[in-house]
Amino acid sequence: MGAFFWVDDRKADRLADPVGTMKRYFAEAGFPRGIEAATSGGLFVYYQKIGTDISSFLDLGGGDFAAALGTLIYQGAVGAPAVRSLLERSRSTSLDHELRACMGHFTLITNQGGQLCIRRDQNSSHEVYHDADVAAVSSSFLAIARSLKRPAVSGHEVLEYVFNGVTFGTGTPVRGVRRLDLGETLRLPGATVEKAVQALCPPPIQGSAADVAEGVFAALVERTRTVAGVFGTNVNQALSGGYDTRLLLALFRHVGVVPRLFVYGGKDSTDVRIATAIAKGEGIPLEHLDKSLPDLADKDQLAEVVKRNFILYDGFNHLGLFEHNAEHEMRLDRHRNGSLNLHGGGGEIFRNFFGLPDRRVSPAQVVSAFFSQFDPSVCREPRDVQRYREAMEGKIADLLGTKERFLSRYQVEALYPHFRCRSWFGRENSINGRYGYSLLPFYESLTTDLALRIPVRHKDFGNFQGRLIRMADARLAGYPSQYGHSFEADAPLRYRAANLIGRARPAFVRRRMYQLKRSLRARPRGARPPVAGMSTLLLADYPYMSRYFRLDRVDDPVQHNRIATLEYLFGQLAAVP
Repeated sequence: MGAFFWVDDRKADRLADPVGTMKRYFAEAGFPRGIEAATSGGLFVYYQKIGTDISSFLDLGGGDFAAALGTLIYQGAVGAPAVRSLLERSRSTSLDHELRACMGHFTLITNQGGQLCIRRDQNSSHEVYHDADVAAVSSSFLAIARSLKRPAVSGHEVLEYVFNGVTFGTGTPVRGVRRLDLGETLRLPGATVEKAVQALCPPPIQGSAADVAEGVFAALVERTRTVAGVFGTNVNQALSGGYDTRLLLALFRHVGVVPRLFVYGGKDSTDVRIATAIAKGEGIPLEHLDKSLPDLADKDQLAEVVKRNFILYDGFNHLGLFEHNAEHEMRLDRHRNGSLNLHGGGGEIFRNFFGLPDRRVSPAQVVSAFFSQFDPSVCREPRDVQRYREAMEGKIADLLGTKERFLSRYQVEALYPHFRCRSWFGRENSINGRYGYSLLPFYESLTTDLALRIPVRHKDFGNFQGRLIRMADARLAGYPSQYGHSFEADAPLRYRAANLIGRARPAFVRRRMYQLKRSLRARPRGARPPVAGMSTLLLADYPYMSRYFRLDRVDDPVQHNRIATLEYLFGQLAAVP
């Protein structure tokens, strides 16, 4: 299944024609006609994946049913067969127990005994949204937002999105639209939210890097074999110049599967050069895809592109809607014929992602070091910057369930999958899941739980992940990387030295590194980025975003694109400022 929505019959009048509004949205997004099922107190509508005949809906008789969105792998099966096997097995245990053995990024919906229950994978890596009254629930942010009678701007999340490309926790850019949180299960009617108790910081594995790598490698091979057993060679994978896609390819080659490879970028880009060298050296076909298309100077053409992006990206995306590329067509192609699209995202869990020393740090230091990639002077009100940082610190503390002044280094590590990746990849998984099967093997709960136990000292300089690549496929490890060295040995001295210098920078210095780098840019301060000229074709002014930003000071093209994206979103919704 590709999408769903549910509307509470008793609360439907609190929204603006929710059933009709959401049906229209999913039709615009390209879904086939939805199939309706009456539930106790509400209407459930599900949609199969776009452009395929894949459906993961099971009619269990007597009005009961089960359905899965995204990619659910269980007992050597995917989709509807996996759901059927899961339900049968859970009769002797419990559904929540069996879900721990599932792989993938998914939402599982069951309607049994008069209760609709919405569960997700252990990492909650597939998005579900609802309004403040839980009058409607959907896999689509925009479907819920359009159904609100008075959608309003959420100021904190505006800053989060513009500075990071995502929003964190349960917030979205629209006040009144909430994301289900990590570990939350929703039971309807009644809007009962249950939150699972999860051990986000498991104890570290004892042993040398070589000993720990042996155990991690064995687990990765086992899970790769499981995926290969389900999809065989019907697998697509992007290849770049970094660690993650190299490890992914190495693991699949280790179990006897060579994915269909493609690389994104211009012909002279580092990713393309390295991927081409690997493919040529190993005799593997490689498809070169350049998604970029010319910027549009015609207002009508641009309006059509942005409107299409708005619908297909479910309101907003990481980089912004004001881009003209071939991503939508390529996404359809990657999922054709039931193939699996592999993604190396999340692989940084095997490295020291935050680049922090192995000691306690405060939430404020984490925010300064990693979530402060912006120039405070672009904010309209100086107090907004402090409010942003305090809100981010609060969301980090809420996730970890702590009020302590300092976080252990392992708590910081847990922020990577459960804070950063869940926000970044949750939307991506949900969008990709509309078209077919998609998997991020390194952001899969069984893998993240294990990777969080790797001692931080072993992750330094990428050496642990490089070791895994060598164990999986020594030949692949020998090719160069975007870091200036191959993975056939630990990182060289020059790389380690540069890494240590960066790690030694205090958090307050790292907070200012973005401003320093921007000050060295070629474009004079205040010069408008190209996207600014393109966006003004559609946006004569910025009544929403000018409340938050001094637009004449925003010269970061990605942040300007995000600002234009939110202006477009709020204008389309006629949101309350």
